[in-house]
Amino acid sequence: MKYVIYKLYFSTGIHIGVDSLTDGEYAINSDTIFSALCHEALKAGGTESLEKLVTLTKNSLILLSDGLPFIKDELYVPKPLKPAIIEEEGNSVQKKAFKKLKYIPVSKIHTYMQGKLNPEYEEEIFKNLGIYTLRTQVRVKGSEEAQPYSVGLYKFSEGNGIYICIAYSKDEDLHFIDKLIYSLSYTGIGGKRSAGLGKFTYEVKEVPKKLLKCLNDESAQTYMTLSICLPDKEEMEDAIEGAYYLLNKRSGFVSSLTYAEGNLKKRDFYAFKSGSCFKQKFNGNIYDVSYKGNHPVYRYAKPMFMGVK
Repeated sequence: MKYVIYKLYFSTGIHIGVDSLTDGEYAINSDTIFSALCHEALKAGGTESLEKLVTLTKNSLILLSDGLPFIKDELYVPKPLKPAIIEEEGNSVQKKAFKKLKYIPVSKIHTYMQGKLNPEYEEEIFKNLGIYTLRTQVRVKGSEEAQPYSVGLYKFSEGNGIYICIAYSKDEDLHFIDKLIYSLSYTGIGGKRSAGLGKFTYEVKEVPKKLLKCLNDESAQTYMTLSICLPDKEEMEDAIEGAYYLLNKRSGFVSSLTYAEGNLKKRDFYAFKSGSCFKQKFNGNIYDVSYKGNHPVYRYAKPMFMGVK
């Protein structure tokens, strides 16, 4: 597989909710990115284009990472859920600082695994990513009195944003994805897009050598996923043996005018969070999470692995 980095720059804010409108996350799960690309594929080429996207990803000819943070030229990856080597009698303040870290600079991933990273310093640097803020908006329904409500959003500092690592087999497949991302940049990603949130510009960059080496590592003792993922049933037993993982509940409503007359929810779906670590690789799948609707609703759950030591 070949790899490329898409760096996304948001001129306004981005709303990535978890439980409520006031949430303001900065990272985007790969299944959210995939869902957005599915909508762009439908707009561009109908069901034929959508099925092409599903087939490419299902057969691992295209893989997506989560939308992960970057600060200027430094890319970040999730903190591995496999514990780092830390001296038992070490500084308790430092241990707490290690626990607080969510993301690690790619250039220092092995330093972290050896327990030699300075967590307080990295936490201070990461504060430069951007700021969380609340925006007050007004909801008006017919003749009802206007009702104000708050929306949480994240605003990146200049030169910062999120990146998506894309694995691809053929240049023509990447070109297909590139057209969808270009269209998505005008549509926007995340919530409250009608209010101008989530729109971005982007640049395509080579994968840094250190990250590329980890992505191509076939002899690592531990593989960390950069995307939300779930093994197939026949893969599950082997996948979780000796693994370090957290489960993420994924749900939400179906955004489709042809799915059903009213708003129907997707089936709840549990997947491994990015940062989960495994002894061996697995393929994952694209799952159908529709429920009593007129067409499939696809949930992306394919891993993108990098070796960590």
